[in-house]
Amino acid sequence: MSSPLSLRSLRAWKAGLAGLVAAFSLVACGGGSGGVDTGGTGAFSVGRISGFGSIIVNGVRYDDSSANVQDDDGNDLKGQLKLGMVVEVQGTAPTPGAAGELPRSTASHVEVSSVVKGPVTAASSNTLTVLGQSVTLTASTVLDLGSVAAADLEGRVVEVYGYPSASGPIVATRVELESSAPAFYKLTGFVSNANTSGGTTTFTLGGASLTYTGALPEGFANGRLVRVKLRADSPAPAVWTATEIRVRKVYDDHAEAEVEGVVTSYTSAGDFTVNGLRVDASRATFEGTGPLAAGVRVEVEGAIQNGVLIARKVEFEDDKSEDEREIELHGAVSGFTAETGSSASFVVRGVAVRVDGTTTYKDGLSFGALANSLAVEVKGRLDTDGATVIATEVKRDD
Repeated sequence: MSSPLSLRSLRAWKAGLAGLVAAFSLVACGGGSGGVDTGGTGAFSVGRISGFGSIIVNGVRYDDSSANVQDDDGNDLKGQLKLGMVVEVQGTAPTPGAAGELPRSTASHVEVSSVVKGPVTAASSNTLTVLGQSVTLTASTVLDLGSVAAADLEGRVVEVYGYPSASGPIVATRVELESSAPAFYKLTGFVSNANTSGGTTTFTLGGASLTYTGALPEGFANGRLVRVKLRADSPAPAVWTATEIRVRKVYDDHAEAEVEGVVTSYTSAGDFTVNGLRVDASRATFEGTGPLAAGVRVEVEGAIQNGVLIARKVEFEDDKSEDEREIELHGAVSGFTAETGSSASFVVRGVAVRVDGTTTYKDGLSFGALANSLAVEVKGRLDTDGATVIATEVKRDD
């Protein structure tokens, strides 16, 4: 079934939200906590960065200029947020934007987390194998690979952003080529084949076999979602050595929650999990054609009660049109280079943009008026290189 009111329309006009909540955080074994306390009112959103203005996540523009920005190890990432990264954002309740504009919020905390970082052992133009995990590259995957083609990544180390999968491939939202050897590799996945006898724990995450010596964190068990740091051995061993394990846990009850991610287990349309969080969708409305199944990417809105996300709406992310997948950038033009006719390239907020004869200009702006330092709003889609935004619309921005 479908609803005439979309999730984004609801966000735009429901300014009195009590708060959007993260579905889960990380509890470290010997390393403190990942994630933030989301108690109180405000906005908390989990999803990929789909634009800058300051950052756009799940259809809301968050001003992150005064926010605490860090990765899931607590390292400062201020000024280092990139398109396609998966983040948790805590901020004020969104206020409606002007007609045709996104709702806005002021972020207080932004946390970045990737799903796997390690060496590529097999590569093609649309599939990678990293730490035994199959990674799918789609038309929406942002590629930060420098001059290296995806098919030539074998033997190199990459960091992949996306959502954990219990079965099937990880669908990447962003892939970065590491410029230097990292101090450790990492992997997020669901535990299977756990054996805790004999003082040494062995288990598997997807296609990776691991061993761990030390006290296990509370809740470690088959089926649990964990993040693991691995010793950066080279060449790749048959069994990886884990140096740290963190187990995902659910937050306390919250009146408003929104989660974008992958269906990680499926019992029925009313009972499934997203990113390891159980969802009760028995009374939810569905947007899109589906069908719902393990591996499908969705956005769920509802309330968390007793560790379950009671869904009001479920939106199929994979069912979205090209327009609904668009990238939106707000910022000043730099690096402007005129090409031929009505084509040019420039940069906005660190993202390469190209305009051509198909680009529409609004608010009195024209191709001839484009210049460095001009404040613009760009809407567009990723080119086939995974790095350049092909602008469908450009207008002046305030």
